[in-house]
Amino acid sequence: MTVLDVTDEAFVHRAVATVLGAEGRLDVVVSCAGFVMAGAVEDVSIEEAQRQMDTHFFGVLRVCRAVLPAMRAQRSGHIEATLLSPGEVRTHVRQYRERARCSGPGSAYQDAFERVMNVVESGEGAGIAPEQVARKVLALVERQHVDVRCSVGHLSQRAAWVSKRLLPARTFEHIVMSLHGLSRR
Repeated sequence: MTVLDVTDEAFVHRAVATVLGAEGRLDVVVSCAGFVMAGAVEDVSIEEAQRQMDTHFFGVLRVCRAVLPAMRAQRSGHIEATLLSPGEVRTHVRQYRERARCSGPGSAYQDAFERVMNVVESGEGAGIAPEQVARKVLALVERQHVDVRCSVGHLSQRAAWVSKRLLPARTFEHIVMSLHGLSRR
């Protein structure tokens, strides 16, 4: 296993070189680096948002740019271009979730934020096993043609994923807000 910091270009290139050195080729890239930033938009600083974008967006770009020359040279390879919506998964995300520095006392959103976090953390504890997500990723990698979007998780979460595509946005938003103990003022 190779550790990879997707926010560091040199680190990404070293990791790709390590894989190529050990295996001689690179067949599949699954981008799953990320971290959870919790907080209302007004409470998240620009620096916190930039750090998250550096990981979630630019990290993917760095990895793609690093692996594409090898894949082009070997005339094969697959970069996962599928949005997999896993719903709630039982992981250690609660331990590592970062809360926006301004989301605590004094925030205009503190009460609503705490209610939402209680619902979210309860759902995470009852989520699916991480192995289910891994099996879904493997199944996607092994398919010849992959959907742009797919889901994995409890039936209720997969139904919500489908509902989002079928219901009017305002209706879906109302349902989600009520499930999280929120309402429009």
